[in-house]
Amino acid sequence: GYFPDAPSARATAHLRLLTALAREGSPVGVVFVAMHTGIREIRPAVSIDPVFADACAEAASAGVRFEGRAVEISPQALRLGGPLPVHVQSPGSQYPV
Repeated sequence: GYFPDAPSARATAHLRLLTALAREGSPVGVVFVAMHTGIREIRPAVSIDPVFADACAEAASAGVRFEGRAVEISPQALRLGGPLPVHVQSPGSQYPV
């Protein structure tokens, strides 16, 4: 699964704030919740928002933790499922499209 599905200056601003907090020593993290049962891993959508993808990599380098979670979907309920890997890369590296 890729995030975001459209360019998101807001998401990038949030990551920059978390990056600054991490650099000051605060424990911070991001949790991506995949609202689709076919998702097996989560990556920044570099082809949609490369600025966000670079902000993710910079945040990870600063110590921001990234976690992903699946959702179990049924007609009766949505339940938080198991962990999903989140892949971010170093700033300036080549991202898969």
